[in-house]
Amino acid sequence: MSAQASFCRLLMFAAAYTVCSQEREAVFAWSTGLRLPSVCYRCSGNITADSVVARHCQANDTIGTERRCCVQEVSDEDGNSSRVVIGLDWSRCNLTSLEDYALVSASSLLWLDVSENDLNRTIADRAFGGLIHLTVLALPVDVVCSDVAWNDSLQAENANICTHPYSPCGWQDIIIPHPHNNTPDHPLNISNTELCPVHSECLPDGPGLHQCLCTQGHRGYKCLLKVCHVLRPCVNGSVL
Repeated sequence: MSAQASFCRLLMFAAAYTVCSQEREAVFAWSTGLRLPSVCYRCSGNITADSVVARHCQANDTIGTERRCCVQEVSDEDGNSSRVVIGLDWSRCNLTSLEDYALVSASSLLWLDVSENDLNRTIADRAFGGLIHLTVLALPVDVVCSDVAWNDSLQAENANICTHPYSPCGWQDIIIPHPHNNTPDHPLNISNTELCPVHSECLPDGPGLHQCLCTQGHRGYKCLLKVCHVLRPCVNGSVL
């Protein structure tokens, strides 16, 4: 075998070893709860210095950054560590659209910046669905903050900044803790009968969004089906 052929084989082996090592590290990180969701790597580079997310992250010494995400390490009752994404900078990311529930894998987000992207009229109605903790959203200058999703807005040089999200379910009884510090975000009233049918509860699903969850004992379309107990006969249209 020629020296050139041997050298080529050596390069191929080194490349394969590198790929396998990266895959092993990724699997280990995922299994230990330290791997971040793919949204952190959607855009190249790191958090931009002038983004809304950067300003919030830098204000707290306990928050770190990785690629486009602000992260905070938390531990559960058993001492197992995991990292929670609380900020995401997708500014200047060449985005042309945002689909429904595009960021649900990072549902613990507090701050999100999607400014300086060509997103005019290409943001789905539920693009921010699942982000029940989101408090600040930076949009491109040609995209306004929705009146049904946000109570306040501020026009900056390169972004429209939406703050104080609106909860259709109201504010009253139920407390939803945020995973990064286990403290309540805000109380929520889950008995808004104007939005949800009888036998269901109104739960938040992001700024200006809600979902109706059937109460125990009911299911199906508009929660009209009554679930009977297996030890009791089904009557009056009930189902198992």
